[in-house]
Amino acid sequence: MSSMIQTDTSSVVRAKKAGDEQYNRRADGTPRPWYSTAIARVVMIALSLLFLLPLYWMIASALKSDEELAQEGDATYTWSGGQCLVIPAGANITRTLWEFLKFYAGFQGQSTVVPQFGNLPTNLRAIEEGTYNPKAELFRQMLPNSTSRPPLPVGSAMWDTLTRARSSVALGSRSPAAAVADNQSMIAPKMDLFEGYRMPDTYGQPSPVPGS
Repeated sequence: MSSMIQTDTSSVVRAKKAGDEQYNRRADGTPRPWYSTAIARVVMIALSLLFLLPLYWMIASALKSDEELAQEGDATYTWSGGQCLVIPAGANITRTLWEFLKFYAGFQGQSTVVPQFGNLPTNLRAIEEGTYNPKAELFRQMLPNSTSRPPLPVGSAMWDTLTRARSSVALGSRSPAAAVADNQSMIAPKMDLFEGYRMPDTYGQPSPVPGS
């Protein structure tokens, strides 16, 4: 059994009027004082402004930061990153687990999984044959000017501080230099726990980009 609801302008007006009348009455049905309704509306406007003003400030600060930091003709630079699968040290490595990871990182696995994420595959053949989401083509074009996130043992903490720094600079609460100093003060003690750790010698070196 189905039913259809038809509305016209007059019914909408009547519904709104009924809603306003209900809003202007207390739970016991007695009318609210005129000033209580007015105060409620003023409070709603004030709350809206409290939300919108910080948003406006954030956008204005971000635009100001772009004007100060980015100049016409500056070299393009960006970072590459993404999700990953790992086998933690000390884990029970079974043949099934190992074969799954090889499949996931291989051409067929990357061609199947990565298009759903909208990212670029890390398998070079998958990039060469274009078995990724077409919307990720821009990312492939940006690879010559991109550096992978550093493979640090404190990568999660580092990423959290970078996200915090970006928000702080955008909001104007910290200068870029101060945000970088904050990051260093938080990450350096954690890196000290991994004495002797060295970045790969090839880190930061440009690699050929498939299809370029």
